Amino acid sequence: MTAGDLILLAVAFSAAAIAGWYGRRYPRLSRVLFLLAFVAAFGLVVWAYKPAYWLILGRSLAEAAISRYEAVLAILSGFLVGRFAYGVKLAAARRAEAPAETTTETTVETQSGSPWEGGRVEPWPGAPEVRPPEADDTASGSAVRRRFGTVPRIAAALVLVYLATLATTGGHADATRSAGKPTLRRDPISGERLVRLVTSNQIVFEGRGKSLRAVCRCGPTVPLYKIGRNLRNAVVAFEDRRFRYHNGTDPIAKLRALWVTFASLGGRIEGGSTLTEQLIKNLTLHSGRDLGRKWREMWTARDLESQLDKNAILATYLNRTVFGYSRGRPIVGVEQASRFYFGRAANELSLMESATLAGILGGPGIYNPFRHPGAARNRATNVLSAMRAQGFITAADMRRALRSKRPRGSRRLIAFDPRGYVKWVVDGVRERFPDLGFDRRVRIPISLQATTQAGAEAGMHRAFRRRRDLRGVEAGFVTLARDGRVLAMVGQRNYSRYQFNTVTQARRQPASVFKVVVYASALENRVARPSRRLASDLAVSDNDRARALTERLGPRRIIETARKMGISSPLRPVPSIALGTSEVSLLEMTAAVGAVRTGGIRVKPFGAWGVVRDGIVLDWREPQPRVRALSRRTARHMHKMLRGVVTHRHGTGWRARAIADAAGKTGTGDDFRDAWFVGYSAGHISGLWLGKPDFSPMRHVDGTRAAGIWSDIERALPNARVAKSGATS
Repeated sequence: MTAGDLILLAVAFSAAAIAGWYGRRYPRLSRVLFLLAFVAAFGLVVWAYKPAYWLILGRSLAEAAISRYEAVLAILSGFLVGRFAYGVKLAAARRAEAPAETTTETTVETQSGSPWEGGRVEPWPGAPEVRPPEADDTASGSAVRRRFGTVPRIAAALVLVYLATLATTGGHADATRSAGKPTLRRDPISGERLVRLVTSNQIVFEGRGKSLRAVCRCGPTVPLYKIGRNLRNAVVAFEDRRFRYHNGTDPIAKLRALWVTFASLGGRIEGGSTLTEQLIKNLTLHSGRDLGRKWREMWTARDLESQLDKNAILATYLNRTVFGYSRGRPIVGVEQASRFYFGRAANELSLMESATLAGILGGPGIYNPFRHPGAARNRATNVLSAMRAQGFITAADMRRALRSKRPRGSRRLIAFDPRGYVKWVVDGVRERFPDLGFDRRVRIPISLQATTQAGAEAGMHRAFRRRRDLRGVEAGFVTLARDGRVLAMVGQRNYSRYQFNTVTQARRQPASVFKVVVYASALENRVARPSRRLASDLAVSDNDRARALTERLGPRRIIETARKMGISSPLRPVPSIALGTSEVSLLEMTAAVGAVRTGGIRVKPFGAWGVVRDGIVLDWREPQPRVRALSRRTARHMHKMLRGVVTHRHGTGWRARAIADAAGKTGTGDDFRDAWFVGYSAGHISGLWLGKPDFSPMRHVDGTRAAGIWSDIERALPNARVAKSGATS
């Protein structure tokens, strides 16, 4: 139990104790309603002032996750303690009001002019004590009021001391932890971060202990208009009939769920979560059932409703929901599920198929149409009944759907293997935060696009299958967006056999690809002027011109330009740097060429948007300032020259002409040990490397061949722009 758990338990205990105190003092009021009112009031206060509590208590309140049993125990014990304390107070008041036992004489101070005037009365033996009426309850009433205010003050003081102690301890721990750089955040997920989290693919952790493993919960994203109307209506009718009318949470549905559960004496448990709350629960919070998680789920759903419209939320829900598992891989998204179960796209499903797919959401393992066809059909019938009751279909439509045949699917998922990408992202997070422990509550939203990854892998396999002389050759391919997002990463042709990511882990000589840095440095430092001769020398990859520019520039100025363009690997300041003799990674070289595509703005690759644990942001990538690596003038001239590498009649990259507006640079290592092509088109920046792991020579595989394979992979990517008449490899 964390310090935040103890704080919230102390607050619940104190609220219940106060309710018990006043409930016994005013017995006409309903004590149960008093208790609920106090608990609700404290809950609202904690939620409304949560940022202020976090500023005081650090991570304690942010990581609080109280189970329902602990909360119930704290509330009941506090209620009983409050009642007992008020009983003690009453007993003390009665003792103070009780007459003192005297057998000798009693002295009474009286007012002048009264029958008791004289100040001293001698009672007869055995007579009862007689007191003046004005003295009744005067001293005892003040004592009662003093005692009445003492107990709550003592309790409040103890609670404040306890909170201050926890705050001091937590602050000290946070200060110690923040001594290292960088530090972990403790912010609630909200706003644009929440939208990014639920709309992105995620890395989640499955298993426990030593069996804990990182899994990419990735799937293709399709717009709402490419999802069949029947499927959309089926999901809304069966999962959240008031989806179009509520603001994230539906009190009517929750009351209905409670009524059904209590009416069946627990035999039937009905959920009252909306589609938005289910989306939050599946993609943001852990799967526990404590009250704190449910409360955060409701408020986070309201926040998401304020950020996205209903159509966007429905599309996100259908694209990010898991529809089951196949060989340990999650079936993410309605497009992948429809192809797996029925062998067709999401906008081609029949009414019965749509109802079956909507029924799977309630239990992918129970209503799987392959394993449990009877249960799946009964579930689909219930979905059709809900659609008919809400007017989405007619009785005739329902009868025709029930007469349809049993669907037959392909049982095949979209083929892509993101394990290299996942390992790169997780290793990067561990390097930044060594003390961060991964568990099943952690979510890492990533920039990977499933369709782009699948297209890159399919294009590479197709290209290698057509070329028998590439046996034993490994390859690495990476695709970047202009803002640095890594959209796809293929680190190996077969990652299961050789688990080494050539995109990020391998350091190889870039050969003539590094001339992009040399020519850019020459233009940036006004050592060379743009001319047709200069562009022609780069197109044919003239080594003499690169050496001459290096002599005039000096290796150190070239290294400075390389650092600005994003290359961080060690570079040796030797004259041969112009020929790419210093080893770099494919990811670095692709980012450096990308600086030309962005008009001189540096491209910094990243794969993770942040790290979120149970709805709390531990780390997040903030919007990065635009860092200029090259001037606009240099970037414009470099773009024209890199375009000439592909379009020039003697250009080394002529095999990439199949891609419209392609530009880039080839590279061939000594004795054909490495072959490169790094370029870009209108959409993104991509880099390809070919070579053997043991640094042995390949069979006449040069940069021109790499440009042809690069174009084959590019054509397999979604939204590829193919030239009307282009070269083939």
